[in-house]
Amino acid sequence: MRKYKFFAYLLTVLALGANIAQLEAIAPNAIKPSAPESFADTVEKISPAVVSIFTTQIVKEKKVQGLGQGLPQGFQRFPGGSPFEDFFKDFLDPRMQGGQRERKATALGSGVIIDSKEGYIVTAAHVIADAEKIMVTLSDDTELEAKLIGKDKRRDIALLKVTREKALPAANFGDSAKLRQGDWAIAIGNPHNLGNTVTVGVISSKARDLGSKSRNIEATQFIDDFIQTDAAVNQGNSGGPLFNIAGEVIGINVVILSETGGSIGLGFAVPSNTVQNIIEQLKKYGHTREGRIGVEIQPVSQEIADSVNLGKAKGAMVTRVFPDSPAEKGGMKVQDIIIKVGDKDIKDQRSARKIISESVVGVATPIVVWRDGKEYALNINPEEIPEADKDPIVIGEDLKEKSSGALSVLGMKLQKMSPDLRAALKLDDKINGVVVVDVEKTNSDLETLLKGDVIIQVDSVPVTDPKEVQDKIEAKKKDPKNQSLLFQIYRSGHTMFTALNVADKKSQEAKQPEKK
Repeated sequence: MRKYKFFAYLLTVLALGANIAQLEAIAPNAIKPSAPESFADTVEKISPAVVSIFTTQIVKEKKVQGLGQGLPQGFQRFPGGSPFEDFFKDFLDPRMQGGQRERKATALGSGVIIDSKEGYIVTAAHVIADAEKIMVTLSDDTELEAKLIGKDKRRDIALLKVTREKALPAANFGDSAKLRQGDWAIAIGNPHNLGNTVTVGVISSKARDLGSKSRNIEATQFIDDFIQTDAAVNQGNSGGPLFNIAGEVIGINVVILSETGGSIGLGFAVPSNTVQNIIEQLKKYGHTREGRIGVEIQPVSQEIADSVNLGKAKGAMVTRVFPDSPAEKGGMKVQDIIIKVGDKDIKDQRSARKIISESVVGVATPIVVWRDGKEYALNINPEEIPEADKDPIVIGEDLKEKSSGALSVLGMKLQKMSPDLRAALKLDDKINGVVVVDVEKTNSDLETLLKGDVIIQVDSVPVTDPKEVQDKIEAKKKDPKNQSLLFQIYRSGHTMFTALNVADKKSQEAKQPEKK
């Protein structure tokens, strides 16, 4: 009996050993610790390359009627919780002079040295925006004045240069295309002016498109492949590096999403491969060479797609073709929908703008557009966007007080163009149409119409009187097949199209399938 028990025990041990060996072969990491015991060795190697950045500037403030104290000229109001909010400190009392007041301010951020011999430093463009003087503090507390080589405001990357006889510590770039969700991420920077601070997390997501979650942060309108991390990133980390476990720079931190201003584990970095392309252009030209074809574009809603028989909403609709532009020379027309640039499909307005801007300047680019119910292939040579044209457009004033006597049409109040309205909207004599002086209520059909819009055409027919708009709407309501009406409007220097479903709410509800 004892002999049988011994053999049974031996067989159990052998079977257990075989199972362990089999498990190790299938998942070798499953029985090994996956996290390092410490990040200290990596941090010790890379942290000397991280710097703190301080800038000084003279800013002017204006009082804006109805808005209280205005923002300093050149200073953007960034959303709460973003490193774009890197705090400013006054150290001179403001003095009113001729309706303006001047103040001297400092801003802080972070950066990383990428060339030990040449002294190149990468940071965020907003950290050094309009700076009169840029100072860099190294990890050994050495202070050096930096020279701005160039900046890409639209992707929020800037390149600085410092000079020192002694070689500088520098970090190497990694390949951001090789990142995997769940990889380790190390952020080092100068949060709240605390100096060299290390936080650790993981790559939460790749190729993140922030879209409307960005609250109109300009960089997010031109980058749709942010690296997302839960490594704590706070105010002052702007421009600082995000490292991988090997100590290579895989991104530059520029955005966090937070309602409180503190990190809640939603940090976003410009990928290193994008950063390297930007800095090579900054070294060569002092700015980035972005392409344009000379059109204005807008999103394609499902209503617009239906009105032109496109099917699924996609691409970007051309609302204006500038005279003598590459687009005009290449045969592009208003109302064309750009659906492909080169070998890349166009998902929406943002992807169209991004892909066109990345096209090689002066080289013929094949572009496919949707026109009259079918595809057309064009060849267009993009031209370079001048730096002055990269600034954002400012939207005009509220016109609600001018709505007296306006015609109410489809939830809007419409007025015929007048000298008073033309002056209020700062329009030249070439812009004619019907002015939207108020939007009576907000609903899904009217989200794309704003006070101050000028309706130029309705279904490709010019309009100059509110009654003409009303007649078009009433006629469209009687169309049993298609009740989407295409409006061409002018807004703050740009023309665009929007489609509205003009069907009566009762008839729309009647078409809804009964819920079981």
